[in-house]
Amino acid sequence: MNEHEIYRPPRSELTTDADVFITYRMLELMNKTRRWVLLVGIVGLVVTAISGIGTVLEMASDGDPLLSMGCSAFGALVWLLPSLLLLRFAGAIRKFTGGGGAAAMEEALARQNSFWCLIGILLLVVVSLFVVLMIATTTTSVPDWIQGLS
Repeated sequence: MNEHEIYRPPRSELTTDADVFITYRMLELMNKTRRWVLLVGIVGLVVTAISGIGTVLEMASDGDPLLSMGCSAFGALVWLLPSLLLLRFAGAIRKFTGGGGAAAMEEALARQNSFWCLIGILLLVVVSLFVVLMIATTTTSVPDWIQGLS
C-alpha cells in the first residue's frame, strides 16, 4: 500500500448476490416506502394535470398567455419531473421486493439518488428565484394593485 491509497474510500469485496444478506425487515421497510412513494408520485401527476387544465382555461380567458405558459412550465418542473422519478423509484422497489436481489436494490437506490438530486436542484432554483424576486420588489415601487388592497 502506498501513501496515497490510505485516502481512497473503502471498496466492497461483494461480487455476487450470494454475498449480500437481505433481511425480512429490509424488504418490509422497502415495501412500506414503496406505498408512500407511489402515492406521492400519483398525486404529483394529478396536480400536474389539474395545473395543465387550469392553464388551458386561463389561456382561453382574458389572461396573459405568456404568463400562463410560464406558470405551466414551472408547474411541470416542480411536479411532473419529481413525480415521474418517484414512480420509477417505486417500480425499482417492486423489483427488489419481488426477489431482484442486490442488483435490484442498487437500481432502487440509484432511482432514489436521482430523485433527491433533482429535488436539490429545484430547491436551489426556487430559492434563487425567491431571492431575485425579493431584491426586485424592494428596489421598485409598490404596484398599484397592492396599494389598492389596503
